[in-house]
Amino acid sequence: MTSKVAINLAAFTFAPLSACAGLFLFVLIGVPSSAYCQQETTKLPTANEVVNRFMQKRGGVEFLSSISSMHTLWTKSDSEGEWEFERWQIPGQSYAERRVNGEIKTTYGCWVANPMESDKLLKGVSWWEQGDRTTLRGGEALRESAARIASIDNSTRWLDRSESIKCQAIETIEGKSCYHLQFKEENGTTSDRYFDVESGLLVSTISNEHETGGSRVTRQYADYKDFDGILMPTKQTIISDSGTDAWTLKKLEHEIDLDMEQFHVPGVAQVEIDRLSLRIEVVSGQK
Repeated sequence: MTSKVAINLAAFTFAPLSACAGLFLFVLIGVPSSAYCQQETTKLPTANEVVNRFMQKRGGVEFLSSISSMHTLWTKSDSEGEWEFERWQIPGQSYAERRVNGEIKTTYGCWVANPMESDKLLKGVSWWEQGDRTTLRGGEALRESAARIASIDNSTRWLDRSESIKCQAIETIEGKSCYHLQFKEENGTTSDRYFDVESGLLVSTISNEHETGGSRVTRQYADYKDFDGILMPTKQTIISDSGTDAWTLKKLEHEIDLDMEQFHVPGVAQVEIDRLSLRIEVVSGQK
């Protein structure tokens, strides 16, 4: 079964799904039956403590924020054949391909004009292309895509982009005791993340993904490995109302010589990029 959830296979978004899906390979439509609440009588850590521990385990905020380029390859096998989701990214720019049996089925791109700004101020263009049809994202889907692409590893922006984060309880997820953190963004949306009490690593996320049509998606992460200083999960299971996909990270390299101009940008997307660039230049000049 091919899921229609987006594939965000990069820093903690991660995801491949249908053509109309954004691209994230990492994020239940309810907490799985294996999860149940175990409110501890002992004091829970603060949400900041849980997130900071996670970031430190993965390489540290300073190091992860300094990454200037990344190339990843995720794969899966099903009845349709061998799937690949490959992404190239620098801060503010991303290009990805979804291939089946070696044939490109869908390409995805995102360009952010001001990646150093806070999420609510980001301006960009995001699209996906299948055959001769190009679809531009707008609204919450565009905002979500821009926020994901502004930084190579967008988990470094979790604390800044959230209006509030609360450590709710200790719950059992996939057989592991996990801290349940609920994130609330400025637009009122909430997401849930579960961190292993013992290791400090992210085990699962549950959120609405607008790049995939606003559906509720669960992402489960496992088998973390070190890639030249970056600790990343090499197994990601994506669960949505369209099915379940299990992806494996086959390659991750960073700090590579990457020329984003080598990748195709659809004409309609390039027009929007040029308009936005001109608008920002005018505003900057007025300042």
